[in-house]
Amino acid sequence: AARGATVMADAAKGLAKFIIRIARLIFKLTKSVSSPSLENYFLWTAIFYTIIGVVAITFHDPVYQFFCNTPETLLESLDNCKPEVCGDKLLMCGKSPCWRYATNYTYLTWAKTPNQKRYAQRIQAAGDDECNDLVDSATGPVDMLSKIAAKKKKSGGSEPTVGCIKFNCQLMVDAVLGSELGIAPNNGGCTNEKNVKPDALATACPCNAELSLLNLQKLTDFTSLCGNIAQGLMSDAVFESILKASKEPCYAEAYVKRKHNQTANDFKSINNDVNCSFLTNAVDTAFHWFSEEKVQEGLNPHFRVKRPCKTLFCDVFSETLTSQICQWSSDKKLKDFSAADHALIEQECTATDFSKQTVCNQLTIRGWTP
Repeated sequence: AARGATVMADAAKGLAKFIIRIARLIFKLTKSVSSPSLENYFLWTAIFYTIIGVVAITFHDPVYQFFCNTPETLLESLDNCKPEVCGDKLLMCGKSPCWRYATNYTYLTWAKTPNQKRYAQRIQAAGDDECNDLVDSATGPVDMLSKIAAKKKKSGGSEPTVGCIKFNCQLMVDAVLGSELGIAPNNGGCTNEKNVKPDALATACPCNAELSLLNLQKLTDFTSLCGNIAQGLMSDAVFESILKASKEPCYAEAYVKRKHNQTANDFKSINNDVNCSFLTNAVDTAFHWFSEEKVQEGLNPHFRVKRPCKTLFCDVFSETLTSQICQWSSDKKLKDFSAADHALIEQECTATDFSKQTVCNQLTIRGWTP
């Protein structure tokens, strides 16, 4: 019995020593890994990212399926956009179909994978709180760029980030100019090659309304803000669409018709003449173009319009004299035509017979009375 007791006592002592050694080892290890050092920094960083990686891998599939299985139409109702309903705040929830489809289109075309041109800019924009606030308050791609331009001016260029600016520039251009969303190719309806729209809207152009929000000032501002991304905004299709949407048919149709009758060199000169574009957008009638030119020359001694543009507006005025769209007898803007307007046109348009007698005869036929 005594021998058995001795054996048990020795075993207990051995166990106690083992436990003490383990405790000391744990203490030393804990002290070692918790003390500041370069080795411990990398150790804990590795442990932290391993945990994050395991969580991401574990929850990736269910989160992916949750969003992919969410009907797109649910995003159209503001009631479904509340955090308590959705689980979080989705910035595109409740936005216009145009903006949602354009975001998907830009993502798929330019920013889905790291080797795509706008990928890094999309990532930067997503992490830009100022940018996200602008998305939250804006009503569409055009309004978003207007808010970005205003924010950049107010902050002295420090906000928002370059990524926010360039990604949203690309998005707005895709919305307005893209054949799937904005300007229909050959008036045959928009396409749906990226499948960003529901099948029922495959040939619809949901961003036409955005196009109507543009004007020459915004085109100029956006071109300055976006650089090469926005080159297409100054295209004939966009400019003519804006002109038709914002001006009376008499003026807009006469301009478009006569511009396309110009020679290739003159056509190019007109497109590159900023002052010509400014005057074209600033007036509502062809004859007011000539008086506004004199006003601008008086305000700015360096203001000049190239000859092809002046020749074009001589032709546009001539077109308005004979076009059935132009109601000289009832249109208040046309009835403002004065002797001073005629004198300017006769002085500038020497290649065409715009004598007082000729113009008066034309206007009399159209029912115009001074």
